[in-house]
Amino acid sequence: MVNSQLIDLLQHFTPETLHELQLFVASPYFNRGLFSREAASLLAFILDAAPEYPAARLERGAVYAAVFPGTPVVEGKLDKVMSELHKLVKEFIAVHRYQQADNEFQQLLDLAAFYRDHDLDNRYRALTQKLIKFQQEARYRDQDFFQREFLLDYEIHTYQSLHNDKRDDTHIQKTLLSLDLQYFFLKTELLNRYLLQQKVARLDIPEEMVQTIKESHLPERYAGKYPVLLFSHKIFQLLEKERAELVEFEELHRLLSRHETEIEPQLLKFYFTYLRNLCVLLFNNGQTELLPVLFKLQKEHFGRGYLYYDGKIAHSTFLNITNTALRLKEYDWVKTFIFSHEHRIIGDNETRDYFRLVLANYLFHTKEYDQALDALPSAFQALDYHIFSRRLELKIYYELDADLLPYKMDAFKMYLSRASQKLISSLTREQNTNFINLLFQISTTTKGDKARIDRLIDRINTKQSVTEREWLLEKAAQLA
Repeated sequence: MVNSQLIDLLQHFTPETLHELQLFVASPYFNRGLFSREAASLLAFILDAAPEYPAARLERGAVYAAVFPGTPVVEGKLDKVMSELHKLVKEFIAVHRYQQADNEFQQLLDLAAFYRDHDLDNRYRALTQKLIKFQQEARYRDQDFFQREFLLDYEIHTYQSLHNDKRDDTHIQKTLLSLDLQYFFLKTELLNRYLLQQKVARLDIPEEMVQTIKESHLPERYAGKYPVLLFSHKIFQLLEKERAELVEFEELHRLLSRHETEIEPQLLKFYFTYLRNLCVLLFNNGQTELLPVLFKLQKEHFGRGYLYYDGKIAHSTFLNITNTALRLKEYDWVKTFIFSHEHRIIGDNETRDYFRLVLANYLFHTKEYDQALDALPSAFQALDYHIFSRRLELKIYYELDADLLPYKMDAFKMYLSRASQKLISSLTREQNTNFINLLFQISTTTKGDKARIDRLIDRINTKQSVTEREWLLEKAAQLA
């Protein structure tokens, strides 16, 4: 029974929510099925085993005896009760989410629709005026605001259409405006996510998507009136380019800093995430002077709590912030950060591997190469982490002057060649292929061969797309 969908679902409930669920199931309004009493008994028995839900406590024979006391076992009867309870749990989730305080606007809007349908005009008008005032007094203009605005305007249009005195446009012009604002904001945000994903993954962009990207322009009438639309569009313009310019990044940073108090905190968190990602992309494309700026941003956002989700940190953020600090030789800060977040990484089965990867990277930078090799995970399902891990392995083998280095380089090059067509973006493939080629040239260069070393350093500097540029330059210079 512990492996059932019912138990799996209940394991994700908090103690407070489980109590609310019991009240829900105890209500004859919601629980009115053929097995209503048995469903309540089953839930009570299961909750006695919460939160561990041990298999021994939930053995089917014991459960059956508790739900159907003093009756012989009938095959399939308990399964029917479990199915009924599972259905009730899913209904509870829907009702519980609807009743949340942050859903008050939708609740009032549904109440307005009831008043409309039952010709309660005075109540309808009073309630819609309350909702209009709610919107006017809203502090932030974000996606929720634009969605609420459209739903409210469409509701008012529906009411006026039913009471059409043929004197005005039945609220159509205002409804079209709010629809346009909601559409533009959501469309731009989705495009931003798509373009950012396209920077790190191999996406086959269909013609329809190409056309959508080309047609996404910010109407001038919105630019000055709605800052969030302007921010979203400027982010889009930077992500749309193959290579963004430093001056554009700086302009966006200044714009966000100037207006951040006007932006809803969760939305601001997203904007700063884009800002950090753009900074990383610029750095990877050769804007190395941005490294201190990136670290300053990361520490600032870390201090504000922007890097956390329910008290945990994304594995990508965990790697990025430590990697940035290591490049700046902030070793003490990194060590403290790593071990203070060992059990605070978002993820399922690979959280330990993410920790080990970051630890291996730290040990590599502090020249503890053997320990770094021991800590390094063997493989990752996530492509970008697998590539980073294999690249780190090559650097460790180079530092150890290991005989395995040529074989490891060949294997990595073969992997990039075979996987690139379907999985790896052209930029990622180019950056890593150039890294391997340059590392091969470094590893086969004789120490003291000044002419060859100078050509090699020049080659590293002039390569537009190469990852680990600084480390490659350092290794080449050490051959002199």
